[in-house]
Amino acid sequence: MSYREFVHGQKHNNPCLAGLSNFLCDPDSERRSCRILRLDFSADTEGAEFQHVELEHLQETIYPTGEEGRRRILIIEDLRRDVIEILGSAYRIDPIFFASHLHAPFRQMDNQTPNLACLPSRQRKQNFVNFHYHRTVELKGDVENEDRLTRDMNVDRKIAVLLPTERTRIALVQHACSVILFKDGEGGQGWLSIILVDSPVMREYLPVLYANEMKSGHQVTRRASRVDSGLFLNGYEDFLPPSNVPLHTKGAFWSPQLSRDSLLDGLRYYWERELPDQFDPLRPTLFALSVYPLKIIAAEWNNYMAAMSYHIKRHEYAVEAFNQAVTELDKLNVELRSLQAWRRRSLASQHKIASVKNFVTLHTPQAANSSYNPALEEAAGLQEDYAYLAGTLDDLSRRLRNMLPFVTSLVQISDSRRSLAESANVNRLTSLAIVFAPLSFTTGLFSMDTTNGPGGTHFWVFFAVAIPITIVVFLLARPPVWVVHWVSTRGRASERAFQLQV
Repeated sequence: MSYREFVHGQKHNNPCLAGLSNFLCDPDSERRSCRILRLDFSADTEGAEFQHVELEHLQETIYPTGEEGRRRILIIEDLRRDVIEILGSAYRIDPIFFASHLHAPFRQMDNQTPNLACLPSRQRKQNFVNFHYHRTVELKGDVENEDRLTRDMNVDRKIAVLLPTERTRIALVQHACSVILFKDGEGGQGWLSIILVDSPVMREYLPVLYANEMKSGHQVTRRASRVDSGLFLNGYEDFLPPSNVPLHTKGAFWSPQLSRDSLLDGLRYYWERELPDQFDPLRPTLFALSVYPLKIIAAEWNNYMAAMSYHIKRHEYAVEAFNQAVTELDKLNVELRSLQAWRRRSLASQHKIASVKNFVTLHTPQAANSSYNPALEEAAGLQEDYAYLAGTLDDLSRRLRNMLPFVTSLVQISDSRRSLAESANVNRLTSLAIVFAPLSFTTGLFSMDTTNGPGGTHFWVFFAVAIPITIVVFLLARPPVWVVHWVSTRGRASERAFQLQV
């Protein structure tokens, strides 16, 4: 039985695997090549040995013959269906691992996403973890059909394009990172970890797929293109302290340099710099293997918070500049829709950060004594980072919630003003109808005799009759203010006199 058939059969018990099953049957999920990086940890070296692996050699790399006690990390960029088939068949990997990494970019009513379908009691027993986050990108080119924009890669990832502000347009690009750990049998010292990451976001352009599909026969083809872009705020900050290498020996720009384009290159940079305090090459834990991905993702979330704060301020200034003119109602509706989208996005982000906080809390090692422990300090630092991100996101979400009622009330006021303006126009039309009604009546009355028509001897009679009738009708339809006041006063006086009599 192939792994695809295994997933198809398991879909009956776990309906959330429908997306993975469709991915394994879609030939379009192999349109892009993937990069594979191997990190080997030997007993006589403190660091890792890096080597790029070709796809045709993946089978012997993950399941080698005659090799015992291997300690290896495989980082796979832009997952393909043939890679899933190789990995899943070799280790009978839980399909939830791949399904959670794919994570459909657009929510559908017929399929539940795995991260929401699996309860924490099941996640606690898993030998893998999935992280979802956003990367902020500054767009510099024209974007068409932006509401259904996805990345040009094997796994579909959504791109949310935000409203432009001061000639700057920011996009939020979905990303995912998944880590799984396999250990040898009883008494073995070997292990294999697989880390799945997404394809790079280039510094000068962003490969995209436009959703305006062109139909040719029965096939539907999505149009690939590139959008000029750059990393927002020049990317995330390096969380390691500067190197102690003297500047006079290697200069200010020494190698290696941090590459922010791809998570694969970022992980290689940090594994080359130093090993995490949590990491033990003989007995690694899932948490130790996830330390660097977690720190990079925390730095990306920090840029996401900056973009969110930047756009909340934009909405606040836009509302302050609003002069309640009727013509600006459409602008207010755009602002309201953007705020509502940010509110939905912030709720989803809170869930993602909360899941990471639970993972860090669950896998943080307990202190055996009161002595200094670098591993515990590193875990406490991660807890502090994600607590800070969660608190910052709560503050920004609170500002969003406070703005929504205010903007909604402004929309209602502007809508009322527009309704009043339209009512004034209707009143003008009504006044014109009142003027022409007696004229039409008089014209019809005098049209029965030719002597009263234009050019007739008694044409003056038309004006002598029509003008007084028009004045009388207009006064009845719109009486003067003093007449209305006098009638109301007389009415109240009569009512009081009647009450006194009673």
